[in-house]
Amino acid sequence: MRRLSRWLKCNLLFVVLWFCASSNVFGQVYSFKHFGLDQSIFPSRIECLAQANTGELLVGTLAGLVVYDGFEFSTLTSIDGLAENSISALMVRDEQVWIGHWAGSITIYNLTTEEKEILDLQEDFNFNSIRRLLPLSNGRVLCVTKDGRLYAIQNGTAERVLLPLANKDEKVVDVLIDRGELFMLTDSRILKSSDENETSGWQEIFESDVDLISAHRIGGSEWLLGTETGIIPINIEFDERFAQELANLSSGSHILDFCEDRDENIWISTKEDGIIAYHPLSNESKRIQRINGLSYNQTRDTYMDREGVIWVATSAGLDQYLGEAFTLYDKRSGLADNLIWDMLPIDDQLLIATQSGLMISKFDKTSSSFETIRTFTPKDIEPLQVIRGGPGNHLWVVDATGGIWKGDPTGNELLPLNSSLPIINCVEEVNGVIWLGTNDGVIVLNDDQPVEQYTTETGLGGDRVNGIYYSKIKNETWISTLGGQLTLFREGRFRQFDEEDGLTSTLIQDMAFDAEGKAWLASYDRAVYVLENDSFRQLESTVELRSATTFAIEIDGSGKIWIGHNWGLDVYDPAYEEIKHFGIDEGFMGVEVNPRALFASSDGVLWMGTLTGLERFNPLAMRSNIIEPLTTIKRASLGTIDLLGKEEVEADNEQRDLSIDFKGLSLVNPMRNKFIYRLRGVHENWKEMNKPEPIEYLSLPTGTYHFELKSCNDNGLCNSKVSSISFTINPPFYNTWWFYTFIFFVVISLIFILDRYRAVSLLDEKNSVLEKLMQKEEELMDAQQTNDELQSFINSEEHLFKSLEKKERKFIARAEEVFGGLGIRKLSKEEFSSDGVSLFETKEYQILAMVDTGVSGFISVALREIVQTQFENNLPKSYVSADIINAWKKVIEGVESRFTKFKGISWFMLIKAGGKYYYYAEGTSAIIYDGKTAIEVANIDSTRAQGGFPRLPDLERLIVVSDGLFVQMGEGGVKNYPNSRLVELITNSSDLDIEDVLDLFETDITSWRGGMDLVDDISYLVMNNEKA
Repeated sequence: MRRLSRWLKCNLLFVVLWFCASSNVFGQVYSFKHFGLDQSIFPSRIECLAQANTGELLVGTLAGLVVYDGFEFSTLTSIDGLAENSISALMVRDEQVWIGHWAGSITIYNLTTEEKEILDLQEDFNFNSIRRLLPLSNGRVLCVTKDGRLYAIQNGTAERVLLPLANKDEKVVDVLIDRGELFMLTDSRILKSSDENETSGWQEIFESDVDLISAHRIGGSEWLLGTETGIIPINIEFDERFAQELANLSSGSHILDFCEDRDENIWISTKEDGIIAYHPLSNESKRIQRINGLSYNQTRDTYMDREGVIWVATSAGLDQYLGEAFTLYDKRSGLADNLIWDMLPIDDQLLIATQSGLMISKFDKTSSSFETIRTFTPKDIEPLQVIRGGPGNHLWVVDATGGIWKGDPTGNELLPLNSSLPIINCVEEVNGVIWLGTNDGVIVLNDDQPVEQYTTETGLGGDRVNGIYYSKIKNETWISTLGGQLTLFREGRFRQFDEEDGLTSTLIQDMAFDAEGKAWLASYDRAVYVLENDSFRQLESTVELRSATTFAIEIDGSGKIWIGHNWGLDVYDPAYEEIKHFGIDEGFMGVEVNPRALFASSDGVLWMGTLTGLERFNPLAMRSNIIEPLTTIKRASLGTIDLLGKEEVEADNEQRDLSIDFKGLSLVNPMRNKFIYRLRGVHENWKEMNKPEPIEYLSLPTGTYHFELKSCNDNGLCNSKVSSISFTINPPFYNTWWFYTFIFFVVISLIFILDRYRAVSLLDEKNSVLEKLMQKEEELMDAQQTNDELQSFINSEEHLFKSLEKKERKFIARAEEVFGGLGIRKLSKEEFSSDGVSLFETKEYQILAMVDTGVSGFISVALREIVQTQFENNLPKSYVSADIINAWKKVIEGVESRFTKFKGISWFMLIKAGGKYYYYAEGTSAIIYDGKTAIEVANIDSTRAQGGFPRLPDLERLIVVSDGLFVQMGEGGVKNYPNSRLVELITNSSDLDIEDVLDLFETDITSWRGGMDLVDDISYLVMNNEKA
């Protein structure tokens, strides 16, 4: 019998001493991504976590099973077939998810097939909740219930396991398998089974007089035992305690569960005190709570997924641990303030400029925490920039009021300089001399007194200097000004850089110099520039940055360029021209990297001053995801044929529409996942997607096809084996080789028969040949004259038609003048388009009509001219909507009744009357965009127009497109141009002017066609209705 109660009591003294010793140390905030109850993601409190073999994270709550695929959360409840809503335990076996409920029933669910089976074991379990489900390799499942009983489930039935309990009150707490050995934990003992699959032959290996509620086997005989008052690290064979620091740290905490990750860290869930991370080899332990990154201190479960990511279920939701690469230090950690303006290394210490003053701290790499050494007085200044230099190597501090302070780095007092100086924005040491950037140029100090001043009159690009940057390598000084030109001072001369030198920004935020002395700039509005061959080049011409608003730039010892911006941190490697992004999803916790507040230490660690604290980034701690994603094709169909699970499918020519629905799961950073696919037989190149959306190919031609799919994780690692489907679309019988052979012999036979017939009839015709030739000669002479007259008529008519087309161009120019804020374009497949524009004007109103006759060539021009002439003759003098539409429809119906061999006339009418705009549509696509929503205007019935035309709202944009757009085929002839693409194009072009929108439409249509010919003519109109 081993006793532990005395040992637990002794730990209280160690805990008190530990807290006292750490009072002058502030720790870090760990990086978590939170999925909270406040975001309506989870219907209720989380109880347990697991992961399906297809990659989805499974979250058991009191109100259903939540499934997370990296992009969205979906909830399954009793309505979807679960036995109950409340879930207390989860277990995954092959394709099946076993769901244990609070009232004792079990739901077996297949996520892929969505098949469900309910085991009604409530009465067997006396309606107790299920605490643990553990699969055995022999097919049985062990089940621990809340009342402390152990059951074995097989073939849908449960049988209670008879145990060698010490007394009737002893309860089973948990069962676990470790390294092929089966253990059972009761509230007072640990027992070991003689066989992994046997629930008999239990042998006691440890007994405790302290109630046990959880346990974890580290290895051999070393265990961590969880109690209601802490953790007991113990070697159960020799009754020896170890990990005193862990015991002290956990003292007083209710220990719920243990989870070991791939780095052998053990994550420990507590009921009220957050989580504890312990590493047995280093014997280091740390507590993570709400104060340093966790969403809530009440934890429910901790789980490691297949990619090594740690998930923590708390009473506030679900937390994803993003690793140790990023750590944040703020007021909760002991900093004077969250807002960090600047930092400066001083020996092995760090001088930190916060909103509340200066402080010198020392960083302990072992504990990843800071120790505050001293603060500076006066404490009421807000330091914006701090440097060390000049004679005596003093500290120079610029404050928020524009003052300059000087102090001894080894002291704690700052003294103000000459108060008569202009407002100071920055300070820099240039060749051992202090330069001040002010609102009146640059001031050079000597013995703390101004001795020289540079302004625009002496060559500066502006007088409001916001940055001075000295390059020791090239002995040159760069000066940036607000709204002015960047200036280089070298060998006593100034040179300004502007757009002609490649520098299109006048808002420079920071500058750094590489090992060759090359200048790199961070700008507020144009991202990053680099000086090459005496001119600047934008870095985005080579790579894409996360943001164009950059604040800070730094170059580490390896030559990599680190760029701080409003979304986090980017790093650019010039040697390989590669860039990586580090934002919230990668662990960045700050809000903006402040200007100049980016520092790379000699060990490669990045320090950043942000709006929310001091952030530390260790690139070496950024783990690369080396686990391939899980890719599953959920549904694949060719027309009505199911392709899943079939090696070779042959379909007839009527089954030509391919549809693929899939999922590719990697939960480390799903927003960075990629999905690539190709359909060999249509395109050999891989196409890329950012989200697993359905893939469709419509109207595939006959042939053999191989569809291939890969998923790639956030590290760019793709599946080594493709997910594929093969099928063949057979041609119709009239396109087969045997049908061609049959037709060939039929044609040969017909030629032979016709040739014999011709030979027989040749003699009968011979006698009349001369007579017919004489007659034909006379007819040819008459036909020649007629042909000359016909060609003359065609030439004259062509001239007429071209003059009508010229007339239309005048209509368009006049319409743009009358209606204002309007532009019209046409794309025609022939010289004379089926689409046209007409303009009608009276004293009271003007009408612009877009007409699609449905035919092209000369006949289209003739039809439009008939409509133009007849409507002008019947045009009402006064603006009465009913009269206008009746007159117009009468003309249209008359033309359509005379020319029946075409698809009919579609049109759009825009009317200007009384300074307002009205519209009428039939057979065309008209969309009104109010800056937020694009609404398609429905065709208007004639009876509706009797009450007046609909009015075009003020300050909104009108877009009209002929129906020829939506019959255009995409690259490869697969799809028609979708209406959704037009709406997206309109929404994304809301800030462009009319001509740019017209150019954008034409470019997008050309891109969609991918080199294919126009199927039909297209005309489109864009108008801004600006309120008078």
